[in-house]
Amino acid sequence: MNKMDIRAFAPEETVAQTTQARPIVWWALVGAAFWVLQIYVIGSWLMSGKLAPTPPGPDPMPLRTSIAILVVQVVFGISVVWGFLHIAYTLIKKREFSAFNLIQIGWVAMTWQDLIIGYVRPQFVFNSHMVNVGSWGSFIPGWISPNDHLMPEPLAMQPSMYVALVPAMVMFGVGVMRWVKGKWPSLNGVQLTLVCAAAVILNDLVNEAVLCYLGVFAYVGVIRAWSIFPGTPEQFPLYEAIIYGVVITFSAAAFYFTDKEGRMFFERGADRVSSGCAREIARGLAVSGYVNITLLIYAILLIWVSFYIDERPKLPSYLDNGICGGTSGYPCPAPGVPIQTQTRK
Repeated sequence: MNKMDIRAFAPEETVAQTTQARPIVWWALVGAAFWVLQIYVIGSWLMSGKLAPTPPGPDPMPLRTSIAILVVQVVFGISVVWGFLHIAYTLIKKREFSAFNLIQIGWVAMTWQDLIIGYVRPQFVFNSHMVNVGSWGSFIPGWISPNDHLMPEPLAMQPSMYVALVPAMVMFGVGVMRWVKGKWPSLNGVQLTLVCAAAVILNDLVNEAVLCYLGVFAYVGVIRAWSIFPGTPEQFPLYEAIIYGVVITFSAAAFYFTDKEGRMFFERGADRVSSGCAREIARGLAVSGYVNITLLIYAILLIWVSFYIDERPKLPSYLDNGICGGTSGYPCPAPGVPIQTQTRK
């Protein structure tokens, strides 16, 4: 007897529902996998007993840096509280996530990737005068770069980046597209997206370059020919702003180009997935999958760049943090220096 598609015996409406539900189901499965990974990575770190603040060392900070890290921690700390309260308030009041909430959830879901550009070689470090208890880098499967526990992941700053400030940058990109479309209605989707990317790249360039100058963080490994202020603690890689800006544009474009029901492409079919709580979980997981995949593109490109970075400049102790060089036991990345691991020095 020939095999027959059981959908032939199903009501037409049921077949339509199954088909329409599939996009969000697949994206939600991807998102669920990334949430499991995030819980594993950060949970393993929290239970490891290895949490300890990175000592800032003896070098004094300039006044501008002292003021900057104080302001950053206060403002960002307030932002993280606002971000999570905004999600909870919207869900309680409207019984569903807004599109902005979904962007927030998606970016929170990739917190585990915050350190990932140092997966093979150190490229970036925070000021260890900020409140920190080290980092979870080595708990990311396959992690190679040594001394990751000395990366002073700032507790007040980084959660805010993903629940408030990066989503705000996404909305900045959306606002640019809406404004440009109002001024020049004939522009197509590709043109709008390119304009958005240019605006977001410029925004990120200014913001990060200023924070580098103030000493809040530093890009310790860069390709100098593609950077501004090369060879100094304030050096900033232009290619990072371009790649990161494009990644943020992916989220902005998803938010802007929605269907007639206001759904982003990865949440289409949400109305066909049960109702209430189950639907909102599916929407949150779907956006988590999308954002994690776009950030992996950023990570892969920056990890590839790490094979070509130039010699690290001399850094003050609160940015050096003993990750490489000095008495760390591991030479810092430079042309001709082999990749270091925990077992090969």
